Amino acid sequence: MASEGLRRQLTAILSADVKGYSRLMGEDEPATVIMLKAYRHAITEIAAAHNGRVVDSPGDNILVEFASIVDAVECGVAIQKTLKDKNSEVPEARRMEYRIGINLGDVIHDEGRIYGDGVNIAARMESLAEPSGIAVSGTAFDSVWNKLKYGYEYTGEHQVKNIKKPVRVYRVLTDPAQAGKIIGEMEGGRSAMPKTVLAIAVVVFLLGAIYFYVANHPSMDAAKANRIAQEMENRPSLAVLPFSNMSDDPQQEYFSDGMTDDLITDLSKVSGLMVISRNSTFTYKGQPVQIKDVARELGVKYVLEGSVRKVGDQIRINAQLIDAEKDHHVWAERYDGQMADVFDVQDQITQKIVTALAVNLTTQEKGGRKEYETKNIQAYDAFLKGWNYFLLQTPEDVPKAIPHLKKAIELDPEYSRAYAALAYVYWRSMDQGWRKQLGVSFTAARLLAANYLDEAMKSPNSTAYLLAAEVSGRIFLLEEALSYAQKAVTLAPNDHWALLILGRMLIYNGKPQEGLVYLNKALEHDPQNPGRIWQTMALAEFFLGNYDKAVSLWERVREFNPTTTTVGSGLAVSYAKLDQQQKAEEALALWKKGWPKWLQPTIPLMMKFMNVTDPTASKTWVESMVKAGLPAEPSDYVKPWMLERIGQGEIKSLLFGTTITGMGFYSGKQWWWDIDTDGAFETRGGGFGDETGSMWLEKDYLIWNLPKNTEGLDNKAAVFRNRDGDKKKLNEYVLASVWALMPFSIEKQLAQNHD
Repeated sequence: MASEGLRRQLTAILSADVKGYSRLMGEDEPATVIMLKAYRHAITEIAAAHNGRVVDSPGDNILVEFASIVDAVECGVAIQKTLKDKNSEVPEARRMEYRIGINLGDVIHDEGRIYGDGVNIAARMESLAEPSGIAVSGTAFDSVWNKLKYGYEYTGEHQVKNIKKPVRVYRVLTDPAQAGKIIGEMEGGRSAMPKTVLAIAVVVFLLGAIYFYVANHPSMDAAKANRIAQEMENRPSLAVLPFSNMSDDPQQEYFSDGMTDDLITDLSKVSGLMVISRNSTFTYKGQPVQIKDVARELGVKYVLEGSVRKVGDQIRINAQLIDAEKDHHVWAERYDGQMADVFDVQDQITQKIVTALAVNLTTQEKGGRKEYETKNIQAYDAFLKGWNYFLLQTPEDVPKAIPHLKKAIELDPEYSRAYAALAYVYWRSMDQGWRKQLGVSFTAARLLAANYLDEAMKSPNSTAYLLAAEVSGRIFLLEEALSYAQKAVTLAPNDHWALLILGRMLIYNGKPQEGLVYLNKALEHDPQNPGRIWQTMALAEFFLGNYDKAVSLWERVREFNPTTTTVGSGLAVSYAKLDQQQKAEEALALWKKGWPKWLQPTIPLMMKFMNVTDPTASKTWVESMVKAGLPAEPSDYVKPWMLERIGQGEIKSLLFGTTITGMGFYSGKQWWWDIDTDGAFETRGGGFGDETGSMWLEKDYLIWNLPKNTEGLDNKAAVFRNRDGDKKKLNEYVLASVWALMPFSIEKQLAQNHD
């Protein structure tokens, strides 16, 4: 019980003291004390302005903690600048020069104080700093080096008192002429040092994490976790660098990028390989790189690089596979041909790699790519142009993808991959707030995404399955969502996004331990872009009751992306569970900033996007948000575990020939639909207004079309009986679609119902 009340947390620590303090005191004790108080007051104010908290200030030392390492370093620079100005007014012999040390590490909180190696290392950094200078540890440097306009000088590894392993130390260089420079031993490969640390940490952490969860969560299938770990350890690891565009026309860049992307996709389908994601390898695009550095930074043994030259219908592709550990070529080949040969070339490169690395293929994989997604080379070329624009992920570029993807469909109306890509363009633009750039409404973005997805699902690939998982999860079809995510991973076992979505759907389906295994695998495949993965891991940790870990992960996301507001809800519930009320309220305020000004968040609105099947997990989230300050009323929300899906026959007998009514989720006003037996219906009230439309059934879905409300686009909804519903609350049933979530009740039967 000795640890009761103690709390661990990843924290940025700043430690500062005065160089030559004893000499100053010996020469003029009263003047030194007065000056010390004035300087300490200035430091305290600067720390507060940078979101820091002064933990302790014994003698000439001052200890400050920060939630953000960026804030800590900015604070240190501001302190030294301020004190430099103050010292300029003092005789040189009486100047009070502070040394500042900064570390990012784990600390123990107890009664307002902090303890542990994280604090000790900060103190050692301080002792290694120059007067009026700042020294930061390796962990601090790895997290901040590319976020601020300073330079850094690597001073080597130092063995410091009471710390077992040597600590990397860097001086912060604030001269504008040195901004962005990394001086010293690490300079050569330093431009991506955090990649190195993260990639290595991910591999080590991933293997260890699997066993950690088995040990701490007996319900986890130990044999399964062990199998995953063994597979990971034994698989050859590969990174595909962006192929260079050797064409005279820079506009052909899309084709070389597309070739790279397709090779990554094809290789990712080979379960015996560990392939780094496009997100991570494309960070090297356009940069001079050393293969050994790339391999070390991404944690792989092999690297594939190459070039593409496209002139008219002629293509030349050079590819070489390199063993980075031995620094030699495993093979290198040149392929000359026509555009019509491009699919065969991709297959040949994939097969060469598989053969060279002696990868064991499954029976299905041995068959190679039997069927191409399109045989129309012009459609493929148009797809590559569109997909390239989409992958740039900017509000200016994503809209440019649409005409090319539509052209691909015109050229090949059965091109499933193009339909899936179009669906993702509209879906992501909706989530990212880019619909205005696309020139469509929120309604159109949602429905176009769903309709293009329906076309893609006629012959689904992994991309279609992934979006189907996201859409199904949004409309409470959580078992279907999990099934789709599993199919996506089966088709693309190395796809970081597929692994992320599968991890998320496992969490939603009440399996956070298993979800963490796949999230860790996603992190292994995409070490350069951990934000979304950390955020989903934090959700799993919260539902497992590991609130400290959840906070640490969510704070890490916020540090990785300081502008994000989405982490606010997770931080709010976690801090609430840890009884840190002020931080919980601040996090809730951050979350609210992400909501439209016209819409106040409520429990029903919040839980519309938190579709978890575990009643205890859902209740814990709601209670924690209320504790953080979210209004407790209205308290009714749609509970996934209380929903029972209704099939086609029952939907027809229940709805056709009736008047249904409910309360608008956003408007809070009552609405009515008068539905004839033939599917014609009229809307009244709520946010719908008066309008006439039509509805029909497809399998177990209800489809309707309204000229104004759905802009003439079809909307597909699942229908549920709500076992938690009440006729007085107008929520006995639920219509769930990407367009709207509509609890409702039956008001009356219409006279024309002759059933």
